[in-house]
Parts: sequence; C-alpha cells; structure tokens
Amino acid sequence: MSFHLDQTSSEIESHQKECTYLETEALRQCIQLLECRNVVILSGREGSGKSRNSLEILRQLKERHNDLDVFKLVGLHYVSDIVKCNVTCIVLFDNAFDKTSEHFSYEEQVLNHLYSYISQNKVKVIFTMRNYVRHACHRLLSTHKIFRDFVDIDLNSKKFKLTNMEKEKMITNYCVINKIMISEGQEDNADQSVSNKAGRDDNEAFRSVQDQAVVILKREKLNEIIETDPFLGFPECCRLFTENRNNATLDVSCFKWPSIALVNDIEKLRMEGINNYMNGLKYVILIVILTKGYPKNQCYLYKTNCTLVMLVESNLHEEDCK
Repeated sequence: MSFHLDQTSSEIESHQKECTYLETEALRQCIQLLECRNVVILSGREGSGKSRNSLEILRQLKERHNDLDVFKLVGLHYVSDIVKCNVTCIVLFDNAFDKTSEHFSYEEQVLNHLYSYISQNKVKVIFTMRNYVRHACHRLLSTHKIFRDFVDIDLNSKKFKLTNMEKEKMITNYCVINKIMISEGQEDNADQSVSNKAGRDDNEAFRSVQDQAVVILKREKLNEIIETDPFLGFPECCRLFTENRNNATLDVSCFKWPSIALVNDIEKLRMEGINNYMNGLKYVILIVILTKGYPKNQCYLYKTNCTLVMLVESNLHEEDCK
C-alpha cells in the first residue's frame, strides 16, 4: 500500500513541476461531481489530456481533504493492495480495460469487490479510458452495478473540448517552458528562425518567452495551430511540438499529420475487413469520408485536409454503419 502511495505522490509532484497543465471546465466538473458521487469516467481520444487531468483531480482533492489517501493504478488487479477497511481513498484507474476490453470475467470479480467499498462510501473511483475502449466496454458499463450512477466526462465532446482561448494558453505555456518565442510584430523577417528578443503585448492574455529563446513562432502560425483539432489530441501535440526542435520546424503540420498509431489502426481495420464485413464497411466509409471532394493527388493521409481523420475506426461504430 505504501508503495502505491509513494508512486502516486511522485507522479503528482512531477505533474506539478512541469508547469504546463491548464485547468479547464472538465476538471472543475469532475471535482464537483466527485464531491457528491463515487464513480466518474474521464474519456477521450489518445493524447487528449485524460492522465494529466486525473492527476490534477487527485492533487486538488487531496489538498481539500487531507485525510484521504489517493492512488493511481494501471490495472484492476492492484485493488486488493490498496482497498483496506477503515481507509477512505480515491482511486484512479488510468487507461482502464485497455488490455482486456473484451474479456471481463476477471474484471467483474474485482469490480464486485470494489463496489462493496464504494457502497459504504469508503472509496471514490476515477476511470480514464480511450473512446474506443469505452464503446468496447458498453456491456460492462451498462450492466455492472458499480456504473449504475456513473458520469462520463468526454474531453472531446462539444461541452468539454478545449476552447480556442484554452488552446492558446496551453500552447503558450509549452512555448514558455521550452524557450520558444512567440513573435507579435509584423516587421519580423519571415526567414528568421532564431531570436534573442522576446516581444510582448500587454494586451495579450499570455506571456512571451525570455531573452534566451532559440526558436521563434510567428503569431499567424500560432493562430493556425489554435484552429486545429488533431486526432492525437491537442495537449499531446503541444508537448511534441515544443519539446522536439525538429517538430517545431514543421509549423502547423505537426498538428495535422496522423500519428503512427492512427495509421496502424487504419491498416488493422483494412485487414480485418477481409474477413469481417462490418469492419470492411467501416474502412470503406472512412476512406470515402477522407477522400470525398478532394482531387486524387491530394488524397494522402499526410495532407492538411485530413484533419477529418478523427473519424477513424475508434470513432466509427456499428450503429453508424447500419
């Protein structure tokens, strides 16, 4: 038990030290719900901020209720290690059911054990899961008593997705930490890639980086980035864009190219479609959506127009294909 406590505390501390987290409405809603409910699911696409948000939830709840123990677990099989009588705790199951989303016999046994503590108000639980896992777990979520009164916070939903203002603050935070200067002036040399001068407009709602900045990001490019909705997830793209100088030179393309995982998912769907007509139909629908209305020489996954790639297999479901 002490091992899991120490590990969770270390992750929360590391999360704080990064100084890149941006509090959003989704986080505030989760904390408010956990004050009166026992089970919350935080869902979203890969890289949408589920793990960072859940760590911040643990941090803030621990700060408010010092007598609580908080745990982050990566598998249900650790439940017996941390759920003890006379201990009130909040447990985060990060990427719940990812490995065995279609084999729930063992998970159901563990959830039954966990429910006995939840029903006594001794445990509150946060599950994070990717959207496709949430849909794969539909039977479990709709039948098991532990999820009878759960609330699902989808980070990619219209209600909780990042606003443009939040995106601007987020990308700017990452730029500050990684010494990328945001250029405001129209007089800047268009070919300039290195600058030691950090301009600032006091009317802007964000900071520019310090004098030692070695990479410059034009305001027009920043505005273009803010308008994107990458499949990989805006928070993760911000991290990749600012931490890797090679990515920073790609400008907005870094936010529009599909990830390797996405390409693999599409290829997997194509191969499964050979023997499974429903997956084959999903693949055909996906390709039609990606290519409809564009010339053939622009129908490549790495082109700008393929931001529609969010409609990949994990967001296409059997009901949509009927």
